Amino acid sequence: MNKPLVSIVIPTKDRLEDIKKLLLSINNSKYKNYEIIIINNGNNDLSLDISTEKVQVINNKFNVGLAKARNQGAKLSKGKYVLFIDDDNIIDKDLLKNLVDSFESNPEFIAVGPLTKYWGNKKKIWFVNAEYSFLTTRFTIVKSLKKVSLYKKRFVYTDNLHNCLMIPKELGDKVGWFDEKLFMSGTEFDLLQRLRTLKPSGVLVTDISAISYHNIPLPSKKGVRHLGISYPFRAFYLQRNRAVLLKRYGNFFYVLILGLITYPLFFLFYTYRFIRAKRLDLVIANFKGVLAGYIFLFFNKLCAVY
Repeated sequence: MNKPLVSIVIPTKDRLEDIKKLLLSINNSKYKNYEIIIINNGNNDLSLDISTEKVQVINNKFNVGLAKARNQGAKLSKGKYVLFIDDDNIIDKDLLKNLVDSFESNPEFIAVGPLTKYWGNKKKIWFVNAEYSFLTTRFTIVKSLKKVSLYKKRFVYTDNLHNCLMIPKELGDKVGWFDEKLFMSGTEFDLLQRLRTLKPSGVLVTDISAISYHNIPLPSKKGVRHLGISYPFRAFYLQRNRAVLLKRYGNFFYVLILGLITYPLFFLFYTYRFIRAKRLDLVIANFKGVLAGYIFLFFNKLCAVY
């Protein structure tokens, strides 16, 4: 118990079985000094199912969004480090130990995430790192260790972390954690940019010795799931937040490119894919998201319709 306390924050929505699998994997961890805070955005009270001495459950009356749910957990946390992890993960027994060790041994680190593999195929990598382009407003997810260079033999530089990331509580408290107005999509990147501003010498990495398994379907080009979109409000925030992130952290040239070229192209591409998938709800959300993005670019007004 002389090891630093880790606060594990898990947002969830109607995924009781997934939560149970994640909690079991946490319980099997070699690292034992942790607390768990579950923020439930779903319809069912999870308190009776999973509350224990180490597990605290906060039941929201409605879906407050990923950013606010994570903030609820972060504000209740007591640990030196806060681990945000989505409910559809299963962690390796060494993950907590290795992530904590990465911070304790490298004071320059501001955030660390694990190497993430598919639960359905543990040899297949889902995430090594992410590279962000201000020109295209897209994240390129690297899924192969052969395409990266290692830092100190076990770390990979990255522009973004999502799904599972650990941050020192002191740093997160100083920047105010996640921007709740973003709701979802790009919330991690926004937070990490503010952490970099707070600590310009800070380093953001993936620790390849820490392994998490993402319990999602294996890649498929059928339907629209492989685009990262399954429901309307995700399509809306994905498109709207392109403008928000670019205007906050890019420059006038990139904003001009987004308004004149990138937004029209993305609108046409996603509309075409959604029509082919017979998802009129996503077509409408895509249109609303692009429109909200233009409003933010030109009038600096953050519109939310979902």
